[in-house]
Amino acid sequence: MEYLEKTERVENTLLVFGSDHGTQGGAQGINFWAKREPYEESIKVPLIMRLPSVFEGNRLCDTLTSPVDLFPSLCSLCDIQIPRTVEGYDLSTSWRGVGDAFKQEVVLTMNFGATYDYLVDGNEWRGLRTKTHSYARWLNGKRMLCDIVADPLQMNNLIDDPNAKTLADEMENTLINLMDARNDKLQPATSYTDWYDAQRRIIRNAHGPLGDPEDKPDWSLLK
Repeated sequence: MEYLEKTERVENTLLVFGSDHGTQGGAQGINFWAKREPYEESIKVPLIMRLPSVFEGNRLCDTLTSPVDLFPSLCSLCDIQIPRTVEGYDLSTSWRGVGDAFKQEVVLTMNFGATYDYLVDGNEWRGLRTKTHSYARWLNGKRMLCDIVADPLQMNNLIDDPNAKTLADEMENTLINLMDARNDKLQPATSYTDWYDAQRRIIRNAHGPLGDPEDKPDWSLLK
């Protein structure tokens, strides 16, 4: 802020403060420094923005936002063309508080393996987060459903509660649909070995092979 004020750019600069994902801090009986879990301690991170004449006042926004939504939303705020290959949604209108803006009812959460930097089998799961509930299904068959409004610390797993069966079934169906839309499969971490080259660069995704990392960018994707 001091630099922007000194250079007289503070009034036309978009400032964004975020962070890496959280750690469990001992919650759920999991190791203090553990992360990549479908619990609030792991999946919630701060997101604070300042852009004069666009974001007015000290306003809180409850728009469900996933990391893949940041790039297209920030592009829109800066009047930059959004590449057609981007998966996330442009949520900038909702961030600004426009009443009829597009909002997501649910976001997909996920973890692919036991470690964050190598393909080691274990702790593979996919999940959902709505404004009121959190749901997850692990590869080993374990499931979790929590009411994060009534039970913000997620101490009560409702998955075996008969009164929550309808909701659990709805969440599972939504999860399947979101995964199908991305051609995603809940499978062991080592199943993704061929997604990387010898330099650990991503050379394919769920839809097939990607372009050569050494090739020049395909600017036609900005359409």
